[in-house]
Amino acid sequence: MRKSLRELFAETRVYSPKDKYVIVSLGRHVNALRLFSRLRPFSSVTFETDDVSLVIRQTQWNRCSSRFKKATVAGPYRLIAFDVIMSLDVVGFLATVSRLLADAGISIISVSTYLRDYILVSEGNQRKSLAIIHRFLKKQRKLG
Repeated sequence: MRKSLRELFAETRVYSPKDKYVIVSLGRHVNALRLFSRLRPFSSVTFETDDVSLVIRQTQWNRCSSRFKKATVAGPYRLIAFDVIMSLDVVGFLATVSRLLADAGISIISVSTYLRDYILVSEGNQRKSLAIIHRFLKKQRKLG
C-alpha cells in the first residue's frame, strides 16, 4: 500500500552536515574525470549538453579549484538531507518542503538521488530552514 505524504513526513528524519558546500559550473568542455575519482559524500555531478555542474564540499573545492580556471562558483550553502525511504513515484514531497521554505522567503536548490532528497540553502538560512522543517515534521508525527 502506498503511503500518504503525511505518513512519509511523519517518518522523515532530517540531518545537516557541518560542512559548507558550493555549486560549481565547470563549463561546457572540461575534462573533470580526474576530479570525480576524488569526490567524497555528499557530492553531486550533473552532465548537461552545455555544462558540468557539481555540488561539492567547499573545502574539497578549495583544494582542487586551481585546476579549473574558468569555473563559476556559488556558495557557501548548507545541505539538508531528508532521510526517509519512499517510492520514486511519490508526488509532492519536495513541493511541500519547497512551499514551507518559500513562504518564509528561503530559496532552495534541490538535489534528488535514488535513495534521498536533499536541499541546499544559503548558509545564513540553515538554522531557520531546519527549525521550519522540524516544526512541520513534529506536527505530522502528532497527526499520525
